[in-house]
Formats: sequence, structure tokens, C-alpha cells
Amino acid sequence: MIEAKQVVDEARRWVGVPFRHIGRDASGIDCVGLPIVVCRALSLLPPEFDSGVYGRLPTGQLADRLGEHCVELPRAVPGSIIVIRWLVNAAHVGICTGPNMIHAYEALGKVIEHGYRGRWVRITHSVWGLPGVRYE
Repeated sequence: MIEAKQVVDEARRWVGVPFRHIGRDASGIDCVGLPIVVCRALSLLPPEFDSGVYGRLPTGQLADRLGEHCVELPRAVPGSIIVIRWLVNAAHVGICTGPNMIHAYEALGKVIEHGYRGRWVRITHSVWGLPGVRYE
């Protein structure tokens, strides 16, 4: 069993990495790629989880893939995956660190950590617990 803190610590290693659509390494990463590389590092999801094929906004397929492997949680807790909706559809993801979230944010061109409150909480579509992670 992995502790949620390990998920957060691994996600923090990616802060500052440039944004790159469908990126999966330190030369560039996108919002979906961040939880993928974190999960790979901690052996939390099967390799086939990452299709690596999606448009600029992964929308419905994102929630569908999470639902196949993860458990929906009632609220964001450290180490959980936060799915954000742009307009109506689920289209962006981040990792909760407690009072903050980490995500690859195209608007700023890199992976950032900032507060998870206000607008971010209001536009949260769903929150997911990763398999094999102990959430307190």
C-alpha cells in the first residue's frame, strides 16, 4: 500500500516541468500526463491506462478511464486526482496536495502548485482515489 504523501511527493518532483501536449517526460508534460507519470513511478496503474491519444481537451474519455481503475471520492484529499471541468465537460486534471493542487497548466506553460480553493473547487467535476493508495 502506498501512502498518499508519496503521491504528493512524486507530483512535486514535476513542478516547473514545461507543458507539452501528450508529454510524458521531463522535457514536457500535460495535465493528463502528470498523474500518469506519478502513477508509473509508484506502480499504481496498469500500462494500458494511458492511451496517449486524445485531443486538446480529453473531456469524457478522461472520466471514463478514471472510472475503470479508480474510486470516486466525496472530496479532494491529499494524493487524490482532481478532475476539472472547463465550461461543462471534464477536461483537466490535477493532484490534490491538501490545501493546494499540482497540475500542468497550459496557460502558464508549466507544472505549477497553487491553492485549491474558490474557483478551482467550484469547477471541480469529480475527485478520484488511486488504487493501492491509503487515504487518511
